[in-house]
Amino acid sequence: MRFLNLKFIIPEKKTDAVIELKPGENTILTENEYLRMIIPDLPLIAIYGRGSRTVSPEEILESENYSIEIEAQCSQENIYFINKNGSLNIDPGSVPGLLNFDDFMLYSFFTPGIQESNSDPVLKSSSLKKFLLNREQEIEKNGSMHRLEEVIAEKEIGINTLKKNRELLELKKRKKDKLAKELSSFDRELGKLRRKRESYTAYKNILTGILDLMQEETRLSSRIVNLKKDIIDIRETENRREILEKEIADRFPQFTRMMIEKLPDLDMLQNEFNSIRDINEEMENFNSMQKRKISMALKGITGSLFFVFTSMIFILIKSISLKTITGALLTVLASILVFLSAVAGYYLFLQIRKNYPQELTDRKKKIESRLIEIFTNDNFPERNFGTGELYEYLFQYFEDFLSFRELQNELSSLNRGGGSRISLHEREEKLRNLTERKDEIQQEIESKLNSLDVSIHPAPEKENIKSLIPEIKEMIDEIVREEESKESVAKKIETEKTQYVSGDKSLQSIDDSIAVINADIEKLKQDISDISHMHKIYNDTSEEWFNEKFSALADICAGVYSRLSNDSKKNQKIQESIKKLILSEKRDDFNAEETAAFAFSMKLAIAEIAPPSQNYPLILTDPFSVFKPEITDKLKKILLELSEKRQVVIITSKSEKNLAGNLINI
Repeated sequence: MRFLNLKFIIPEKKTDAVIELKPGENTILTENEYLRMIIPDLPLIAIYGRGSRTVSPEEILESENYSIEIEAQCSQENIYFINKNGSLNIDPGSVPGLLNFDDFMLYSFFTPGIQESNSDPVLKSSSLKKFLLNREQEIEKNGSMHRLEEVIAEKEIGINTLKKNRELLELKKRKKDKLAKELSSFDRELGKLRRKRESYTAYKNILTGILDLMQEETRLSSRIVNLKKDIIDIRETENRREILEKEIADRFPQFTRMMIEKLPDLDMLQNEFNSIRDINEEMENFNSMQKRKISMALKGITGSLFFVFTSMIFILIKSISLKTITGALLTVLASILVFLSAVAGYYLFLQIRKNYPQELTDRKKKIESRLIEIFTNDNFPERNFGTGELYEYLFQYFEDFLSFRELQNELSSLNRGGGSRISLHEREEKLRNLTERKDEIQQEIESKLNSLDVSIHPAPEKENIKSLIPEIKEMIDEIVREEESKESVAKKIETEKTQYVSGDKSLQSIDDSIAVINADIEKLKQDISDISHMHKIYNDTSEEWFNEKFSALADICAGVYSRLSNDSKKNQKIQESIKKLILSEKRDDFNAEETAAFAFSMKLAIAEIAPPSQNYPLILTDPFSVFKPEITDKLKKILLELSEKRQVVIITSKSEKNLAGNLINI
């Protein structure tokens, strides 16, 4: 495997860069302290989602918003490892042949600054042993002895899972009693809710009853008002009747029942008077005709005389001779007109002397005689009418009679309208009954108001009852909903409780399942015991294998170390120092330069003895910072030789000579 390019974007740090890496040696030169610190961790963050330090990628990058992409060539295929804000696009375990994080750190990273804290994994025997065993497993492919610890861990996980399942089953056993208690508690709560609902319903029913009584009271009040008005009207009618009867008796005694029987036939009187009226109208018409004729005669005489007079004046003024045609003509005309005027005057005299027709006069006298005879007989209260007094009396009679008829009609109308004393008595009795019923209703309303449960709601005013009923109904609905909810839960509890009698959740079934789990746990414990025994044997054997493998590593490591240092010790002594540093962990006996040299030498030795299936790059961060110049020159030479077989990436803040690879400035 080798890296082709590295892209990283960190907006908060205004960082957006692409580093193209080539085969062989690559030197990334940067004076930016932030970039120098994060670039070594970028491959780890992109591939594994974690850095070389114990802190999180966000703390390393000092930002939660970032994107890191590594393009790598693996088995002749290009793979893109991307980490965007902590989310990986590829699971590292899904890439064939990819080293795990610890092995990658041990094999590919060299940071002398870490050696100062003696934490480079290559200098730890346990990490080194694990790396070598993993490489052996890659060689064996199907070998399982190297993963006995993982098998034991899996078995222990299985035991823990079974224990949890057993605890759940035991909880189910205890749950039956708990369900019974819960069911009893729910029954008590449901009983309280039912009683509460009944109390609220009774409260609402009382309010509804009060509202009905109030409506009845309103109707009764309306009827009482109407009855009072009727009684007042009847009393006023009775008073008016008495006034009318008294007025008729006082003003018109002649029109009492006995007197009316003595009166003449009014229809006959009316007919007779109508006849006189018709005769008078004919006489009036006769007079009018006479006047028109006289008027016309007077106009003719006046006109003729005026013409004669005018003609005479004209003849005199003009001195016209009577012998002339004009004079003769005017004289003749005047004479004719004078004659005609005389004739008209005589006609006028005859008309003036002419009297009414005798037939009209006779008829009128005959009718007047009959009327006088009617009014002078013994049955009429008035006597000795003269002809002149007849009309005056008749007019007064008819005027009184019309007044009488008007009062009598009003009295008749009052009599027809009812309002008798019996009706008045009935209404007064009904008014008393309605008033008593209204008083009873008011007392009943007060009684119901006093019976209301004030713990539910204070007794309301009458005008607030109608608005309170919906409020109480809403409370009842809420209680019903709560009751239904608890009934639903109680039914579920009851259903669940019945499952413990038979079926998978029955007590017998649970006990059987617990027995099976206990047997499985014992079997797993026995498997772990057997595997642990095998693991002990394997560890004892692998320890011998590791010692043999380490001896070969120490030999190669000593050779590389001899090339780096000016140490004139023999190879055997260098190997002893390596064993002392790694196996005995006596690191205090070595300075930083020696420790870094041994770590670098061991990494190269591992690449020869136990290389991974992929040729991973070697990433070095400030590799020359702890070495003396003469050792630095030798290290550069070794790196250039190594770059011919393996990609080398050096991250430094200083420009280095004698490095003829790909120089990248950031």
